Amino acid sequence: MRSPFLNLKYYLAGLALFWTLAMVGGTVLHLNEEDSQVVANARIEADALMRREVLALQWSARQGGVYVPVSAEIQPDLRLARLPERDVTTPSGKILTLLNPVCKTLPDDELDARRYGGGHLVSTRSPDSGQAPDAWDVQALEKLRAGEAEVSSLERQQTEEFLRVMRPLQFAGHCQECHPRQDSAGKPVQAGISLLVPLTPLRLAVAAHQQALVSRYLLLWLEGIGALLLGFWILRRQRKLAEQSEERRSQAERSINYLTYHDPLTGLPNRQLFDDRLRLALVHAGRLDQQVAVVQFGLDKFKHVNGSLGHAAGDSLLQEVARRLSLCLRPDDSIARFGADRFLLLFPGLRKAEDAAKVIEKVLLSFDQPLLVEEREVFLSASSGIALFPADGRDSNTLLRNAESALNRAKDLGRGTFQFYAPAMNFRAVEQIALDAGLRRALELGQLEVHYQPQVDGVTGEILGAEALLRWNHPEFGLVSPDQFIPMAEESGQILAIGRWVLETACRQTACWRTDFGKPLHIGVNLSPRQFQQPDLVEMIESILDATGLPAEALEIEITEGILIRDFDQALENLTDLKVRGVKIAIDDFGTGYSSLSYLVKFPIDRLKIDRSFVAGLESDAGNQVVVNSIIDLAARMHIELIAEGVETESQREILLQNRCRYMQGFLFGRAVNVGTFIGLLSA
Repeated sequence: MRSPFLNLKYYLAGLALFWTLAMVGGTVLHLNEEDSQVVANARIEADALMRREVLALQWSARQGGVYVPVSAEIQPDLRLARLPERDVTTPSGKILTLLNPVCKTLPDDELDARRYGGGHLVSTRSPDSGQAPDAWDVQALEKLRAGEAEVSSLERQQTEEFLRVMRPLQFAGHCQECHPRQDSAGKPVQAGISLLVPLTPLRLAVAAHQQALVSRYLLLWLEGIGALLLGFWILRRQRKLAEQSEERRSQAERSINYLTYHDPLTGLPNRQLFDDRLRLALVHAGRLDQQVAVVQFGLDKFKHVNGSLGHAAGDSLLQEVARRLSLCLRPDDSIARFGADRFLLLFPGLRKAEDAAKVIEKVLLSFDQPLLVEEREVFLSASSGIALFPADGRDSNTLLRNAESALNRAKDLGRGTFQFYAPAMNFRAVEQIALDAGLRRALELGQLEVHYQPQVDGVTGEILGAEALLRWNHPEFGLVSPDQFIPMAEESGQILAIGRWVLETACRQTACWRTDFGKPLHIGVNLSPRQFQQPDLVEMIESILDATGLPAEALEIEITEGILIRDFDQALENLTDLKVRGVKIAIDDFGTGYSSLSYLVKFPIDRLKIDRSFVAGLESDAGNQVVVNSIIDLAARMHIELIAEGVETESQREILLQNRCRYMQGFLFGRAVNVGTFIGLLSA
């Protein structure tokens, strides 16, 4: 994963690149503007010069020329040959000739010649070779003749760059006295004034300004880059300080969390962490039909050893015992320190009691080897008591209490051994045989009956439906818990016949209530794993609905999450077929099994039932509140209905309503009751 600091570097590098491009672009733009200004200044200068020349030409033509002595350099002007006064002789005999007035107006000094490249008049009809046009002049005169007011272009002559400009000049009036042959029709002759304006002096004048401009942009770029580097350094330092602070906070939290859930002497989990693991193991075992062993492990005569060797040696001994116990356990097993000389062991995922016995025998056998404490060999024995879920208890407190009774019995029997919780085992074994025999005829003898627990609107208290719950009235043992006989029926296969009877009875009764009370009541019926695996499950449910007259949408099939993972493809096919027929699908005890978003996305689920274990702790356990709120938010986001089971107090109802869970089920609204009592609830 890319670090936030690396992202910051890329971000700042991008800003630096953007700033650099902006400065370069601004510099280039302004330099181009300066270059354009050079040409503009040249045009301004050419315009001024051109106006001066035109005015000078007009004045000279009106005022006349100047007589100068004839010499090798100055000869009579052929263009003035028609004038009788072109050549005169002075009294002294010196011959003077009249200069062309126009010649005096053109730049003839060295400075102007260098500066303006010899500006001159141009005409295609001029007999003077000095005014003979070149190729550019010819093209320019043609454009002037076509009506253009000015012709200009940039030219390079040798190493100099010039702006060449030509504007039209009409020979009329006084000019025709010297040029009568240029137009036989007497019309004004089209000519032009051509100038060359050098750009080098103008560029030199602009170069200093451009250099200053580049310097300003460079300084501005350096300031921007410096600001970015300074910002980067500040952010880097702040991030480093924040990371250090976060690391210190995390270390403190880890230390607090470790001390909260671990024994500081041995480093083993403490009773609180063991209880959490035990509850989780019990939930998984219940879903997967497995056993869990809770073992209380006690050191024999530890107080005598501790008193003889001292407390420091006693601490070292406990640390060595913890190490040895940890080495004997399986990867999924857990260990915790329970008291001064006692430890708790957790063996999850057992198929039979003998599996627990094998592990504990290995543990006890390891203590045949001496423990090395402060360079001394110490021989120590240990005793263990084992309680099994679900035979010896279905909750952590009961299992721990029974395991302690078994440990005490092991110590009484001679120490260095282990004992199962014998009273519970013996009693339940006899009871199991009797129940198994009686269950085979319970349906035939009418000992089974369906009870109904109302499902209500938590705001109004209105009964919206019910959950069908099977009860067994045994003639000898009385009312038998479903948790006890349902697994027996599942294992023997009797659950198929019993399940069909429950489903048909519940559907028929609900159809009658819908007719009698005129309410759209629904009924929830649990399906066991064995039932769900029936190849004709969908057809059976459809036939029962047809026979009882109950609408498919009034039936809600409740399954556990464990069913979904046993055979994904079969589960998806069955649920999809039921959904197509209109039957509702609910996940029972949600949150205690294999809760996975993938199941909720892939399977057509209509409702989630929050397990009673989470509801029971809403008033006191912040962890349960977080779990319940998470389930409610999840259901809301996925548009799945929600109902909370096991609501027993008004406080629980209020908390659920505050968290947007409206539908509820539990003792607060009514226990599971027989048909007659439930009719009374509907009539109330």
